[in-house]
Amino acid sequence: MQIRSLTREEVDAFVDELWIPFQREAAADEPFYPLANDVREPGVSHREERLSDDDAADRLAVASDGDFAGFASAKREEPPPVFDRGPNCHVSELYVVEARRREGIATELLEACTERAREWGCETASISVAAGNDAARALYEREGFAVRRRRLMRRVE
Repeated sequence: MQIRSLTREEVDAFVDELWIPFQREAAADEPFYPLANDVREPGVSHREERLSDDDAADRLAVASDGDFAGFASAKREEPPPVFDRGPNCHVSELYVVEARRREGIATELLEACTERAREWGCETASISVAAGNDAARALYEREGFAVRRRRLMRRVE
């Protein structure tokens, strides 16, 4: 398995093969964030913008046959000036295609994000997980992530 950066030439295939399936799977578990009817074009634009952002990193897991196996997206976040701490690397998306799960790919992708966090000079790393995603939560806890806050949501009527 090769873990590497997403390239501009791969954006269309990445969005079709990884990002849209990830968004559909995530939306099924998240009633507060239904998907729009057209997600492809905004997805392509979003990924292209990230490629030009020095504080964003998209890492791909590519199998030996060249197929995409998963991805992780991270962003360097500066703390507000009232805090005496360094930047945080937030992993906002982590996805492995269903047929390749439980092979250690997610762990490799997290390590790639951690390496980028070191390059950015980050002091901490964070990740979000859906409340009912027990498998992902167990992985993150094994990788040293600990719950520090809980985010609760409700609809505003």
